[in-house]
Amino acid sequence: MLPLSTRCAVPASVGWTVYGGDQAATHYSPLNQINRDNVGRLRPAWVHSAPPEAARYRGAVECTPLVVDGVMYIVGAALIVQALDAATGEFLWTHAPLNNGPQRRGAGTSRGVTYWKDGDRERIFAPVQNRILCLNAKSGKIVETFGENGAIDLEKDVDRDLTHGESIVATTPGGIYHDLLIVSTRDEEGPRPAAPGHIRAYDARTGKRRWTFTRFRIPENSAMTHGRQTPGRPPAVRTAGAV
Repeated sequence: MLPLSTRCAVPASVGWTVYGGDQAATHYSPLNQINRDNVGRLRPAWVHSAPPEAARYRGAVECTPLVVDGVMYIVGAALIVQALDAATGEFLWTHAPLNNGPQRRGAGTSRGVTYWKDGDRERIFAPVQNRILCLNAKSGKIVETFGENGAIDLEKDVDRDLTHGESIVATTPGGIYHDLLIVSTRDEEGPRPAAPGHIRAYDARTGKRRWTFTRFRIPENSAMTHGRQTPGRPPAVRTAGAV
């Protein structure tokens, strides 16, 4: 269910095009249709509910909607990505990346999507578990030429061997800098080995990795890699998720 809104049409020139409101993540909007004089008279203009059909588990919706040129992009239960007319709630398109039949548990969490435009090319990047999907913003269809069949697999190109059950999950939308999609991930916590928490940048046109920022790098002969440690276990610097 979406927040209450006024019945006025959303101005095309003002939206919410970035997850944090703007590149500085100020979470601020200059819109003034709702103010202290009329807030008490607000009524629902429209309501949208998008649980998967026949699902027993509705899941938690933690998405911050984007509004771009009057179109609202959301991620609902079961990580379904949808586009709606922001003024009327009219359904425009949907993309269901998972098997959305009956289920007892949630498919995960996504806090929203990333919008990118280059000329006539408009794309939505949606974090879904260990992948970043690339969708055509107008149709919701997968952009097959991006990455591997329209997606980036975040468990690849991590510069570490992930053979002990480590996982990488993306829950927060990536940021855009020119033609780069910059992505952070959620890694496992606790004593078990975890995937590295690198920040990676991908080409927004092709999905190819352009660079990786490693929070700190330890030389092979450093005391941190050969110092005191639990017998039978590798140093944490080689297995922890924060490095």
